[in-house]
Amino acid sequence: MNIGIIFAMDIEKDAFITLFDKPTIINKGPITVYELPHDKHHIYAVKSGVGKVNAAYVAGYFFELVNIDVCLNTGISG
Repeated sequence: MNIGIIFAMDIEKDAFITLFDKPTIINKGPITVYELPHDKHHIYAVKSGVGKVNAAYVAGYFFELVNIDVCLNTGISG
């Protein structure tokens, strides 16, 4: 299963990424996607920036780049 996680801020994304060893970085257009090693699933993380417009903009690129089965949007404020 491909799991995508969209973070609003770098501090949130960076804290999550430190839980994994050796992420693979994929640069495509305006976004940087981190492929995180996991035994059972493919996990991808990306930072969108704050707000609905930023989240929607980055999600569009994210979904074109990676075939996501499940997407989570997370942030410390909402």
